[in-house]
Amino acid sequence: MPTDLEKIYVRLLGRNHQQELFGSLVEYSQHAQGAIASCPFHADSMPTLILYRDRPEYFCFVCGARGDWLQYLQNTKSLNFSKALEELSSASGIEIRDQQASIWRENLERTQFLESAHTFFTTQLWSAPGRETLHAVFSRGYGMEEVEGMALGFYPGPNETRDYLLSQGCPRDDVDALFSRVWISAAEAHRIVIPYRDSAGRLMGLMGMDISRRGSVAYAPITDMTPVLETPFLLYRCRGHEEVIVVEGFFDALLLDRIALKPVTGIGSDGLTTGHLETAAFFGIRHFILCLGNGPGKDRKTRDAIGRIRERGLEASVMPLPGKFGDIDEFIRSTCLDHFKKLLTRIESDHEWLRARNS
Repeated sequence: MPTDLEKIYVRLLGRNHQQELFGSLVEYSQHAQGAIASCPFHADSMPTLILYRDRPEYFCFVCGARGDWLQYLQNTKSLNFSKALEELSSASGIEIRDQQASIWRENLERTQFLESAHTFFTTQLWSAPGRETLHAVFSRGYGMEEVEGMALGFYPGPNETRDYLLSQGCPRDDVDALFSRVWISAAEAHRIVIPYRDSAGRLMGLMGMDISRRGSVAYAPITDMTPVLETPFLLYRCRGHEEVIVVEGFFDALLLDRIALKPVTGIGSDGLTTGHLETAAFFGIRHFILCLGNGPGKDRKTRDAIGRIRERGLEASVMPLPGKFGDIDEFIRSTCLDHFKKLLTRIESDHEWLRARNS
């Protein structure tokens, strides 16, 4: 389940709490992706502070000030951690039970470290080192706009990543400590980088994908994924919705998210877990449309998911794919968007799907 702070952030994001926190700053103005304002941390003559719409973070592209809302309150109001957390707790109406300053600081370091690394990876995808991988993505039928919208990157390896972070002025001891705690070096063959955010939109992990492979073997974690093990992929994009499509592959989820006909989450090769369900249900999702594809074990995973959804008193449906397609990504790339729209009209109830396979 999400931490108390994560719950607080999700609720306040839903209420556009950014307006209350930052609205009094000079040059404050909202736009589609969030807001901008003059930075309070340096002498500023123009808006340089970026305020995100879908996550509780800020970043100044001039002085480099960055952090989350807790850090902002501590830095601008001279509050200690407990008082700043109490202010956010009061605003959200969520009681604090389990948040420690050391854990908050550790997670903040993690997300800032990963954001810096991911910025490097996204630029690498469009540079000479990532050219072959980028062409492989294009050959799968993805366009430039889709690749950029998915926030994909190219992973050159741990040594190159470490050298980049050091070149950006990150203290060597901090980089070494974070690498030892967060990084998994064995995923170097999985060159495509996929950012994995928690339910509040904070970057907590990086998945790697081998574009030449299909199915679950195509994915491997580049970093430790412990903070998001119980968070379905892209759940932060589904906030405020009661119905979601559930797919297995992360690339499948990114594609459907770009199409934007229905909210979508990805669950990975382990299937829909109890943790996934509890986290999704906590944030209001009640109807799960399963589209886990065809192939060895896929029917079993769908059955298992239906059972878990029913046990929790939630609603399950199934969007079956024609048998020759392994997953929804392959279906859309081999047909067209109109075929996917028709597929959405053929969703079966869990009872219908089970009855057809038991007869």
